[in-house]
Parts: sequence; structure tokens; C-alpha cells
Amino acid sequence: MNKNVKIILLIVIIGLLIRFSFIWTGPIKIWDETIYSNLGNSLSQNPFDYSLRNQGWSDVIRANGDQVYDWPKIGFRAPLLPYTLALLYLIKLDHFINAVSLILGAISIFGVYLLAKRLYGQKTAIYSAILFSLIPLHVLHSARILTDVPFTFFIIFAMFSFWKGFEENDKKNKLLFGLFLGLALLSRYTTLWFFPIFVIYLTIRNKSIKWIKDKYLWLSAAIFFLTISPLLIYSLIEYGNVAGAFIHGFKASTYWGGVQSALFFFPKWVSIFSACGIIALVGIIILIKNKDYLKKETYFLLIWLAYFLGMAMYMPHKEERLILAITPPLAILAGYALNKINKRAVTILVVLIMFLHITIWGVILHNQNYNLSSECFLDGMNVLKEIPNGTIIADFTSVAFYYTKKETLSYPWPLSVESVRAKVRDRDIESAYFLMTDRELPIWIEEYKILKEDADNSFEVIFSCQEDTIYTTIYKVQ
Repeated sequence: MNKNVKIILLIVIIGLLIRFSFIWTGPIKIWDETIYSNLGNSLSQNPFDYSLRNQGWSDVIRANGDQVYDWPKIGFRAPLLPYTLALLYLIKLDHFINAVSLILGAISIFGVYLLAKRLYGQKTAIYSAILFSLIPLHVLHSARILTDVPFTFFIIFAMFSFWKGFEENDKKNKLLFGLFLGLALLSRYTTLWFFPIFVIYLTIRNKSIKWIKDKYLWLSAAIFFLTISPLLIYSLIEYGNVAGAFIHGFKASTYWGGVQSALFFFPKWVSIFSACGIIALVGIIILIKNKDYLKKETYFLLIWLAYFLGMAMYMPHKEERLILAITPPLAILAGYALNKINKRAVTILVVLIMFLHITIWGVILHNQNYNLSSECFLDGMNVLKEIPNGTIIADFTSVAFYYTKKETLSYPWPLSVESVRAKVRDRDIESAYFLMTDRELPIWIEEYKILKEDADNSFEVIFSCQEDTIYTTIYKVQ
């Protein structure tokens, strides 16, 4: 085993351990994590029912009367992660569902190394791998059951195969490009944003569109469509058109989480990318100064970075993890900058800053999330889990179902003691439990304070954990 192999292996192992430590930064799974976990569990029992039918929980779907994209259809969520988790549930390894993103996140470090080595050589590749392993945004999401890290993993290897295939004329990698791009699309539909990136790059490189004559490009396209064919068949059956899941995904993105400014990501730049985000910008300045932007490997990265970031800025709803796919080009550009600066002290300082950043970030997240509110909530979930039979009425139905494995219905709105009773009566529920917590109904808001007082006086309290405005209370609805 040569020196470079030992170095990259060490970087990957350290990156894996760092990501593993972030599993303990939060005791409660977030909404999307429970969605994918619950889907995986149900698919392990019925793999041909990719929907919300008979699930015992629901997702946020606002079809506005459009029955084609209404409940119980859930094609707006990319299927690869739920089916991967289903396999783990099927073979009784569901305790390891967190390992999917952890392992793919660690292997992604190696993928960045391979891509950077092809573009800029060994030294830049080592720098890029180190920086990528310490990017806070990627570290955090590698410890979560979400689609973002698997998507980024497949994109990295799709880009590597694209470069090795269409720049180095490696026929095998031309075909692998179609496979990895298809798997990326099955992981997350924002893969569609990458198609113009390849078209723009190949057209600029060839100064024409003659690249479309490459027969291996069409073979790669065939492999891509073969890979995503189960999703196309599902869309045709469920929505009546092969693009139904993608259309549903676009529609869902317009009502999730509100609308954020186009500049949403920039105030968070240093927080989510740490020093790597700054050094990458320095790398771009060096590229411009040295006119290296005229080199194909450079404008390949710049097109990737600029186009994907531009699309994320254009989307109405934004979250930090939406731009996880730009972490590879940022790390490589930053690695390029450190190689050009060629000062060991600068490299060590950047790495120390990033390591300190994620350490502090991890401690802060741990202290924020391990608190009385979380403790009360989890204790309440355990109480509900032990109840033999019953239906829960809660806000985040998927979260409550994940912890209790009991049917959970969403709150009736407008929410009141009377509307809760009416829902129980209309659905003829024999045993119902109304869940109130400070996570969804903070009683420092007067409306919810009055609601809790009404519930205290109207229902039987079977569990209560409260200190000031922090609380979890479970009522049996008579």
C-alpha cells in the first residue's frame, strides 16, 4: 500500500468517525427523517404500494383540488432511499438505517479525491478530500436519514464517470455515467438540474453540438432510462403520465416551508461551508488571475457550481441542504487554491479552523437539542407506545408514528377542544389521545395557552411533563 493510498484511507476513516459522532447531536428525528423511515418500514411489508394508503400517518400534500397530485400519492418523494431502508427493515437490520448516509458520506470523500485527482493532480486531490471531509453541511447531513447525501454521492461518481468517459474516452465510464446519473435521479429529483450543465460544458468544449454523435452517449442515455424505468412506470400508473412524480415534486416544492429570498444561502455561507467556502472563492480569484478558467477542467467545475447554485436560488423554498451538491466543486476549488498558495502554514490553519468549526457546531447542536423539551417529548412517546390500542391526534403525524407505531391523525383546524372531539366522533375512534407539545403549540402564544387550559379542563391527562412554557401533555379524549 503506497503512501497516497494510506493518506486517503486515513482521511476517509477520520471523515467517517466525525460524521458518526454527529448522530448524537439530536435525540429526535426531524420530520423528513421519519417520513423516509416510515416509508421504508411499510415498503418492507408491501414493496408495491408506494403511497400513503393505510400508513397510519400522512405527509404534507396541498393539491388545491387537483386529484391527480392529491393524497395518497407520494411520488414527489424520490424512492431510492425508502427502498434502501426497506431492505434493511426486511432483513431486520433497521437499527442501522443511519448507516446509509454515514457510509455514502464517507465514500463521497474518496469520490471527491478521485475527481480532483483527474482534474488537478494528486496534491490538489488530497487537499480537496481533507476539506470536503470537514464541510459542516455535509458532515451534519451524513448523520441524518435524508436523501441529500446519497444524492450527492451519486452525483460525485456521475461527474467522475462523465469526465473519465467523455474526456479520456473510457467507454466503460461512459456507460457508468448513465447508471450513476439514473441512481442520482432516483435519490433526488434536483438531478434534473444537471442536464443543462453537461450540455453547456460539452457545447463549449467542442464549440459545436457534434458531441451528440457519440454513440456511447446514447448508450449511456439508454442505461439512464433503464435505471429510472421503475419510477417512470410507477408515474404512468399512479399519475397517468411518465413525468408525474417529477411534476408532483415541483408542485410540492411550491408549498413546503414558505418562500425565502434568492440571497438565502449567502448569509449562511461561512456557517455551512466553513473556511472551505472562503478558500474556494480565493481559488476562483486565482483562476481568473491566472486565466485558468479557460481550461476545460476549470469551467467544468464553474458551470457545475454556478448553474446548480443559480437553480437553488431560483426555487421558492430553500433550505441549506438544497445546495449540498455544490460541496464537491467548492472543495476542489479550495484544494486548488491551497495548492497554488503552497504554504503549509496556511493549509494547516484552514484545516484547524474547519475542524474547530465542526467541533463547536456539534457541541452547540448537542446542547440545543438535548434539553427538557426533547426529554419530555420522548417520555411522552414512550407512554403512547406502551398503550395497547389507540389513535393519536398530533401535528407532525409522521414523527409521532415513528416513535409509537400507532395510527396518528393530524390536528383538525381550526384547533380546539370541540374540533378534536368532533374528529374523534366523526371517525368513530374508540380510544383517542390528543398530543400537545411546546414543539408545535408553544404556550407563550396566547391562543395555544388558552387551548391547553381548555384541554386540561376537558380531557383526562394521562401524561404531563412541564416546566414553565416547556411541556408535553397527552390527553385521553372522552
